[in-house]
Amino acid sequence: MRGAAPRVGLSVGLSVLACAALSGCVSPALDDGQFDTKALKAVEAASSEVATGSLVVRNDLADKVLSTYADVVVTSSETALGSISASFGSVQPPSPSSDQTRDDVLLALSDAQDALAHARIAVRRSDRAQLEASLAELDQASAALDRLDRGLS
Repeated sequence: MRGAAPRVGLSVGLSVLACAALSGCVSPALDDGQFDTKALKAVEAASSEVATGSLVVRNDLADKVLSTYADVVVTSSETALGSISASFGSVQPPSPSSDQTRDDVLLALSDAQDALAHARIAVRRSDRAQLEASLAELDQASAALDRLDRGLS
């Protein structure tokens, strides 16, 4: 029975590590500088997803990609952006001075996610007018993210 206690402790320890790994491990921002760094990383990641969606929509409009491929890529970008937004949204702003940064970043992420959702819908419908409108919306989202990127850098 003496051998059972270390195994139970090891099992509990491994379970805790596994839960931490699977939960995404969003570390807290201990000061405004760390918070701004997390905001910048979220904006950069979102910019990449928007650029990917934009590229695919442009190529779909030019009939250079299969619609099934465009659907998979835009849907993946939308899903990834949802994870980025949820991850950043879970970070507690360390001070009231970080509240505006949080609001600005979350608004830009939400707008980008909406733009990708509209692109996904347009791709699935093969609707050229909606594809063009979603491309303009993606361009606007990209510009907003670029402004935030410059402000946080």
